[in-house]
Amino acid sequence: MNSTKIQNRIPKHDIVIILGDLNAKVEKEDVYQNVACKHTLHEITNRNGEWVCEYTIANNMKIISTYYQHKQINKGTWTSPDGN
Repeated sequence: MNSTKIQNRIPKHDIVIILGDLNAKVEKEDVYQNVACKHTLHEITNRNGEWVCEYTIANNMKIISTYYQHKQINKGTWTSPDGN
């Protein structure tokens, strides 16, 4: 069953929280201003970020992690030993 079908089965009065490591990078682009805010770590939206934004737009959701300012050290989750 795809995610849209699952989303449509959830009662509208329920709060939906989607958690996971989606490897999504979301930039501060105007096209995504309805779902993402200015507090993001990334300069470029990757394909997974586009998918997350498209999904949130289609389901009237928000990417809450971009709405609140965090210290720079708390924005990223992992850095490889070579700095990438």
